[in-house]
Amino acid sequence: MGIFALIFLAVAIIAFIASAFIGEEKSKALLVGTLALIAALVLGFFASTYTQQVGQAKVIKDWAGKYVSTDVTDGLSFIAPWQETVDFDILNQQSIYKGNGQPTSKEEIVNGPEITIQDKDKVTANVDVAIRYSLDAGSIEEIYNSYLSQEALTARLIDQDMRSEVRNSFSKYTTAQVLESREDIEKVIADKLRERWADDGVIVNSVSLQGIR
Repeated sequence: MGIFALIFLAVAIIAFIASAFIGEEKSKALLVGTLALIAALVLGFFASTYTQQVGQAKVIKDWAGKYVSTDVTDGLSFIAPWQETVDFDILNQQSIYKGNGQPTSKEEIVNGPEITIQDKDKVTANVDVAIRYSLDAGSIEEIYNSYLSQEALTARLIDQDMRSEVRNSFSKYTTAQVLESREDIEKVIADKLRERWADDGVIVNSVSLQGIR
């Protein structure tokens, strides 16, 4: 929207300049310039404002996609018309891996299918697991520069590491221990992910094994 505002502003300037050099068409040029200026101001206002809820962060980037700043304040804020925002949800995020990867209700969000593991006894099982995590507000710049969006962060870091650590953790337990030590395994997975993401700005809140088959 900011680009269109700049285009309309350029049209307005050209029309006003042209009106000084033409005769009969001067009124038309002035009308075009006035309408273009109004459109530029309206589009510029909407392109320069945004609202943000608690628990969100916005990366401000320039027209080339280069990082400018991070805003974690809630409410109404302003940016330059040539800048854009990228949204990140930083609090109480959840990724779920279960069944065939399809949600069972409209409200449920499932990141992917169940995770297939093999325990220490070489017994194979399918695991439904969920992780709750947050993003460190001070690391949003690094996260943006590395992934450009929250969707890419989830796909390239959260999903991949989650599956890897779940498989690695289960491989250290016998079948009997898997059935008896669910809480211990949850803690092991959570601790491994905390260690793995210590420099990535991802804060692990909890890991929950919701089903083992």
